[in-house]
Amino acid sequence: MGALGLACSLFVVFRLTQTWRVTPAAASHRISLLGHELSYPAANAAAVVVVALALLGLVVIVMTIVSVLRELAASRRVRRRLNACASRPHGYFPQASGDFLVIDDELPRAFCAGFMRPRVYLSSGAVALLDESALHAVLAHERRHARRRDPLRLATGRVIARVLFFLPGLNELLARQRTLTELSADESAIAAAPGNRPALARAMLVFSEHSRAEAPAGIDPERIDHVLGEPPNWAFPLLVFALAVSVLGLLVAVAALGGRVANGSASLAPPFLSRQPCVAVLAAIPALLGLGAVGLRRRLGAWLSSESMARARSPKVPPALHELEAEIMEEVWRHEGPTTVKLVMDALNRKAKPPRAYTTYMTVMRRLDDKDLLKRRRSGRYDSYEPTLTREEYRERRAGAEVRGLVDQFGDVALAHFARSLSTLDPAQQRRLRRLAGEK
Repeated sequence: MGALGLACSLFVVFRLTQTWRVTPAAASHRISLLGHELSYPAANAAAVVVVALALLGLVVIVMTIVSVLRELAASRRVRRRLNACASRPHGYFPQASGDFLVIDDELPRAFCAGFMRPRVYLSSGAVALLDESALHAVLAHERRHARRRDPLRLATGRVIARVLFFLPGLNELLARQRTLTELSADESAIAAAPGNRPALARAMLVFSEHSRAEAPAGIDPERIDHVLGEPPNWAFPLLVFALAVSVLGLLVAVAALGGRVANGSASLAPPFLSRQPCVAVLAAIPALLGLGAVGLRRRLGAWLSSESMARARSPKVPPALHELEAEIMEEVWRHEGPTTVKLVMDALNRKAKPPRAYTTYMTVMRRLDDKDLLKRRRSGRYDSYEPTLTREEYRERRAGAEVRGLVDQFGDVALAHFARSLSTLDPAQQRRLRRLAGEK
């Protein structure tokens, strides 16, 4: 479909060059304005249609080049980041062939990345939470993706759906392609060993239960049915495919037939510069591009400097904490140094009834790291955490944000309540409060 769409785009652009005549001389239609003779293109309706189709073809060609470059750049960035934080998994799987890597991530993840030489990646959270048979089933699933170069297939599908935006049903075909690649990998994993069917189901449950709320694992119900033994109820969408091909055929037919009767002519000469149009155009284009680049650079530099100055002037307000987050932060502050998930769990579970699971504490501390309240560092096979703010710094910033919020919302009423509350304090407390408010 993508090759057909690109071929049609090239054809309509080529048809434009056959039907239009562009010369340095003035076109046949001319008008006189303030003593100067101006010209404008002369064309019939068929020539206008050919121009419109050619513009669509040029958009498709440019979008194809840009989309391919974006996919390649994104793939390179992802591979560099993954390889920087990955290590060979000999400690986890001594019998492994080394065709996959383990990355530092407490959430369970398993995926395949790379276009021409795809690689399988497992997270340290997946290694910790999955049993051995489930890990081998997941590896068999991801190795199927790598052998078929599914990341390249899916990237190609994304490019096609993006550039052929005017064709109906392409997004539906792309969604079906994603599902079918997962079903094919599941089939390969189940066929690799007799016990891989229940092992794959256990892995799906772990991935679903430990995914983040903002980025859920999103296990397709069709995959679950397939793992349970039900055959996929799907057939090739012939009607959607035929409709998309028909639209492309119609565009090509209009360009081919319209080109036979199209007649268009235009001039390269801009107004008041008719004597040397090519020289004027060639000289104007670089100058305009240079002026635009200088203006854009100045605006971008001014915006970046204003943003950085604003950030430097106002410290970031930390987010509010819910009950479990507050308990964990209090325990981390009590340690006065780096601590681990296990130490925090052991301390808090002495008071918690019933005790909470290790994965609960791990997930919450990882979210506190995402909120910039904790800083996570790798220490051997475990992560250590330490606070980014002291207890006093956190309370001061949160209190300032809450007070500003109350004043913004209630205005003078909030200030009156603050004044009445201040009058009830003894003189020593008032002096301490004023000193605290005057600190910078």
